[in-house]
Amino acid sequence: MVREFSVYVLINYTQTDNEEEVLRFSRKVIEAKAEVVQLRVQGREDREFLRIARKIKRLVEKKDVLFIINNRLDIALAIDADGLHLGQTDLPVQVARSILGKKIIGKSTHSLEEALEAQKEGADYISAGPIFSSPTKPYLTPRGLGLLFEVRKKVSIPIVAIGGINLNNLQEIVRTGVRRVAVCSAIRESKDPKKTIERFRDILRD
Repeated sequence: MVREFSVYVLINYTQTDNEEEVLRFSRKVIEAKAEVVQLRVQGREDREFLRIARKIKRLVEKKDVLFIINNRLDIALAIDADGLHLGQTDLPVQVARSILGKKIIGKSTHSLEEALEAQKEGADYISAGPIFSSPTKPYLTPRGLGLLFEVRKKVSIPIVAIGGINLNNLQEIVRTGVRRVAVCSAIRESKDPKKTIERFRDILRD
């Protein structure tokens, strides 16, 4: 079972990202006490993924922060991460569970049907979205607030709203009754990530 949390920060490491800049951002996010961070790596060799995952793991070890690896079960195992996040085309939850045991497993969902299936499979939490247009995944069609209203009525495991969420539209998320959000650009583009995370937390917990 996932402990209570409200702010879930996505850390992206792509071909165009500088490793040291990503690590500096990770350090700021962790120092700001984001309750959960997820590392998403694209276009990098496995050794690079492993190296940066190990470095971020060292940053979170003495902090009360959960560290989730996106997609890669092998990397999650290699660094003893707190959990794994799966997409719709990744390993089935049951397969990951048979290997990870009680570690956290989350799953991306884009419809009520997918959300219910993830719950049935035994996911510990779901992300639901993208709610708004997402700068990090512009190819995905926004699902709108209606998805959150639907999912909240039917799903009992923790729901994390995702996709284009920032301080300007956060109150719209809160009005659906969902009090957990995954954010990336809103934090990474902020002049003061710590204050931005604190503001997110204050609004979600109000």
